[in-house]
Amino acid sequence: MKFQKSFLLLLILLINCQILLAQEKNENLILFDSFAEATYEDLAARIDSLTVEKNKTPNAVGYIVIYGGSNQIENAFYRQAIVKYIKFRRDDDKKLKVITSTNLEKVKFEFWISKDGTKPKVKQENDSLILPTTNESIYFADDLIETAEIEGKQSYYSVGCEVGCIKSLDFYLLSKFLKANLQMNAFVVIHNKNLKKAKLVKNVLSKKILNDTEIPSGRLNFLYGGKNKTNNNRYSEVEVYLAVDKTQLSKSSLIKYKPL
Repeated sequence: MKFQKSFLLLLILLINCQILLAQEKNENLILFDSFAEATYEDLAARIDSLTVEKNKTPNAVGYIVIYGGSNQIENAFYRQAIVKYIKFRRDDDKKLKVITSTNLEKVKFEFWISKDGTKPKVKQENDSLILPTTNESIYFADDLIETAEIEGKQSYYSVGCEVGCIKSLDFYLLSKFLKANLQMNAFVVIHNKNLKKAKLVKNVLSKKILNDTEIPSGRLNFLYGGKNKTNNNRYSEVEVYLAVDKTQLSKSSLIKYKPL
């Protein structure tokens, strides 16, 4: 009799545990995709697939979770690329939401589909724009650009990023990092065999930056990096670094980098 009572209590306990687990597990929330680093084309294709699958269920919500890696600049570029692509698709931001979470060693993404709108159990944390203290310059981005006259004004466009890129010249994002790291300045290195062409690129970029951002002219430095590394003289190669001052750029660079 005592054994039967113990067995009955154990059975009730197991049933209660199963009920609790069933309550905790939301079958309306499905992990649709999980991956690490991605190209822009791959990222866009995965967002498209998420949207198509989400739209099969009325009122479903898609969640894009970004677990940032140790590189704050890379995290910011990934998030901005995702947000811009969602806007480009004209998706309803109430039906396709982006969540940033705790930093990992390397960036990671999870795509969730919630049939009833339930949010994944992920701790929301804003991207950190504070860069680590270092005695060296920090690489921000690079791009291959071509200058052109558009509507009577000299402008530029990125070569190879017609569809889109994760990481290219983005002076709005650069301004956000400069605001968050007041001890740092931006160094824009322009490579072109033709010095006259390099100066033209400098003038186009400086007008664009000063007109479209809040970056003070005193925190923006243009340097001439000599001929292109790829020996393609039609385009200009542009590199952007963040540093306290010019001495933090590599010693080998100091030999060839000259003010523009």
